[in-house]
Amino acid sequence: MTGDPDWKTLLETDAHVRFVAVGEHRLRAILPISLASLALLLVLGGVTAAAPADLPQTIAFDQTVAAIISQVTTPTLEYELAGLTGERPVTVAGSLYTITTRYSRQTEAISMATRYAYEQLAGYGLAVTYHDYSWSSYLLRNVVAEKPGLVDPDEVYLITAHVDDLPQGPLAPGADDNGSGSVAVLMAARLLASHDFAHTIRFVLFTGEEQGLRGSAAYAADCAAREENIEGVVNLDMIAYNTGEPVFDAYARSGTYAGAPESRRLADVFSDVVGIYDLGLVPHRIDADTYPLRSGSDQWSFLDQGYPAFLAIEDMDDFTPYYHSVSDTLATLDLDYYGDFTRAAIATIAHLGRPMPVRVYLPWIVHER
Repeated sequence: MTGDPDWKTLLETDAHVRFVAVGEHRLRAILPISLASLALLLVLGGVTAAAPADLPQTIAFDQTVAAIISQVTTPTLEYELAGLTGERPVTVAGSLYTITTRYSRQTEAISMATRYAYEQLAGYGLAVTYHDYSWSSYLLRNVVAEKPGLVDPDEVYLITAHVDDLPQGPLAPGADDNGSGSVAVLMAARLLASHDFAHTIRFVLFTGEEQGLRGSAAYAADCAAREENIEGVVNLDMIAYNTGEPVFDAYARSGTYAGAPESRRLADVFSDVVGIYDLGLVPHRIDADTYPLRSGSDQWSFLDQGYPAFLAIEDMDDFTPYYHSVSDTLATLDLDYYGDFTRAAIATIAHLGRPMPVRVYLPWIVHER
């Protein structure tokens, strides 16, 4: 979460058919059945290729989503966060490396941190790219992985976090701010990569957030220039510190600004999954156009371009005292709270992407001459 004073003051079924070389007459026999089955399955799955994308008005329990989020465990989150915050070495470019800081102006360190994220995402089988941008005299990059949708691939949902941190020195663990959000995005990518969705899901990690949302501003502007159809952005920033009741804040845009109603619905989807999947969190939606929604984290870069977005963050009334310090370590976090927050985030992006029905294989159909 950015703390720059200038900003703070702003208050499937895929109906799979094996086309083997059995002759043209057999292909003609299979094709009509496969197409009819695909159409039926799309209807049963609640997804039609002709229907425009819209945010779900209701969220129903989905066994597939429940199975996915059941794989999020606190030991796994703890292990992954220890790697990103320098408490254990990680493998980057084939060698062990300790990420002691992710400060955006530490050129080698942030390069290694983003390469680590890139390699993790690629290892899940996703298509990954760097999004390069320049700021001041620095050449920086974001990391973007994509799971293409099978029905409406041009309709895109993002789950995002900033991977950079503070303070400026050689030691900046940034466990809560924002290793917590970054590991949740990586976990979402790991668990959703093998599943199919109607809409495209992107997993994005930004740099330059602590210097005024530099990475997300560059990325959102490029998306707008390409006229990309971004239907919603779930931004995670500081999601692991808690000392009392497990409240989380969901900051959405107020009024009738572009993307404002959708922003509020996105926040509601996040809150809905908490109840549906019996997660140990207490939702608190806040509609405001002041800090931290405005310029406090990367959701603002998308709202500023007219895209729907919201911020999911720990209770701002129970704010970490280790913010932007060398003491922002894994030991200060509530891992049970963090685990449920991560499960809620993954369930939210899964529902927004609209899981495709489980694959059903058609029986062999053979026509003899």
